[in-house]
Amino acid sequence: DLHSIPGPALFLAGPGTGKTYTLGKRIKFLVEEANVPPDQITVITFTAAAAKQMRDRISNPSKEHEALYIEPDRQPKSIRTMHGLGFRIIKDPRINLGFACESVVHEYVQQEMICGDAAQLAGYGRITAVDTLQTRRLGFNSSKDEKIERTMRQYEQLLRSCSAIDFDDQIFLACKALRSHADMLKDYQQQCRHLLIDEYQDINAAQYDLIRLLSDGHTDGVFVVGDDDQSIYSWRGGSPEFIRRFEKDFGKETTVKQLLVSRRCHEHILEGALSAVSKFDGNRFKKGPFEYTHPAVAPIEIHSAPSDEKEARIITAIVEAALPTKDVLILVPHRGFADAIARALARAHIPFSADLTMPGEG
Repeated sequence: DLHSIPGPALFLAGPGTGKTYTLGKRIKFLVEEANVPPDQITVITFTAAAAKQMRDRISNPSKEHEALYIEPDRQPKSIRTMHGLGFRIIKDPRINLGFACESVVHEYVQQEMICGDAAQLAGYGRITAVDTLQTRRLGFNSSKDEKIERTMRQYEQLLRSCSAIDFDDQIFLACKALRSHADMLKDYQQQCRHLLIDEYQDINAAQYDLIRLLSDGHTDGVFVVGDDDQSIYSWRGGSPEFIRRFEKDFGKETTVKQLLVSRRCHEHILEGALSAVSKFDGNRFKKGPFEYTHPAVAPIEIHSAPSDEKEARIITAIVEAALPTKDVLILVPHRGFADAIARALARAHIPFSADLTMPGEG
């Protein structure tokens, strides 16, 4: 079984191929068959919601979820995000940050405002903040560029004067703390004897650094899932290079496997996406062929519309053809695209509800 393969192991998991299930089965194998103490297992998810979902699935004894169910006293306590783990490390009472850490600045708007102030205090224009914050998001806490380096140090001073850190500091400071406290590093390495990581394609350089610190000396416990085709978080520093170089990073004992049964996507959807990605990304892992549990449905249709109004009429016709028994979801790049569609649906007396929340607003 795939979940029992010794690490370091990478599982390439396309859409709907069971990333959460694979991680859950790995946890269950470790505690129930390999008799690994739960406090030696750390599971890192991409979001807090994903951590909760993992916890819920291994805690649900119902028939639907019994394949992942683990008795409460055998469940690992450390299921958290990468940044949550970093924050836990820097709040360890054994370390002294040299300043009070009372808040974390998560919002990019706030970070840009503070970093803009830092750039001005360093003698540069506020535009320097853009490159400075991007450098940090890529996972680098220093730069050979003098403007960025000076702005970064000033930015940190402003945060510390407010007893604050930012989102990326949770990883930077955790790595610094572990390198400075050998006893603490040993303790956390023991807690990460088996380190399971979801969405590996979204890590950055600092997060990779933290992973290597925690797994040093026992990389056979590293078990990750991800898909370089789904690396869409470059704007926050994520890079597919780390998943693509996994075998090089972790050595000849590495195992790389594919999960090839898609239980969510129809064939035309996934194969259409893969054909587009293959054309424009020559560095990707080659994957497939996939198996599909859902029968193939209508193929993808592409319409070239000369105007918003024409596009709205095409969409309305598609919706009318699906009614009255089908639910229809219309996705738009931003709210400006919705106006013409809403008018066309109203003229056709088609009821609809609109959720035009933009990223970061809800």
